[in-house]
Amino acid sequence: MKENPNVIFTIKATNLAARQTYKFLHNSRFYVAPKIALETTNFSRECTPLTSLGDEHNEDDGDQFCFTFDKRPRDIKQGYVFGSNPKTCDILLGTPMEGISGSHFRVTFDNQGTLVLIDSSTHGTAVSHDGQLFNEKRNNLPRRERDEALNGVVNKRDSSKDFTWILSPETNYKQIILGNNLEKVPRAQMLQFSVEVTNPKTVSLRLQYVELRNAYLQDMRTAIYYCGLNAIRVSETPFAALFSALDLASCRIDQKWRI
Repeated sequence: MKENPNVIFTIKATNLAARQTYKFLHNSRFYVAPKIALETTNFSRECTPLTSLGDEHNEDDGDQFCFTFDKRPRDIKQGYVFGSNPKTCDILLGTPMEGISGSHFRVTFDNQGTLVLIDSSTHGTAVSHDGQLFNEKRNNLPRRERDEALNGVVNKRDSSKDFTWILSPETNYKQIILGNNLEKVPRAQMLQFSVEVTNPKTVSLRLQYVELRNAYLQDMRTAIYYCGLNAIRVSETPFAALFSALDLASCRIDQKWRI
């Protein structure tokens, strides 16, 4: 899977509580079931794992969520969002009563084209590399405290303060952990996932990956966020500058048009 240029990353549940997310109908778009038969080595644009049952070291074996360049997130500017709000999330992880924030974390590309995980949760998310830093996580303030400043002055939450983890394809055994050590949330369960980032080695596959990634990044730059629905792409023409002055159904437009 790490060699398929159409795949951005895959996420696999590594404990029983996390495996329940495979059952949510909401997540079916990105769910890939294990397959018995070996596929050919030709890479299709569909995300089909090359599995061999009984090989516990095969990274593609078993259920997983697969995120590809041709299956865009709801809002390409936000990236793939994981959390408890079905209106904004691409992957549901659980409910708020289980300590899952509406937008718990999201996986996207930064300005340099590096894949990152951005934690926007109340109770924190940990990313472990090579089995280390398991208990290290960043806790953000509860949304009400983040949105309301002292003396009753309401300030809009500054998402730039959300902690960012780099998901490097060069590091092994990357784990995403949430819900651990939440004594104040009795129904909270620890969810644990492994994440694999595509890293094509051959020149031809690498070129295909870079081409697909660059097209994705360009769509990120030219996207308008439209009320939590799929991003709308428009060409960067002089006419497009008119949209910066409009209020599209009370949605914020944060694209800076270049004329």
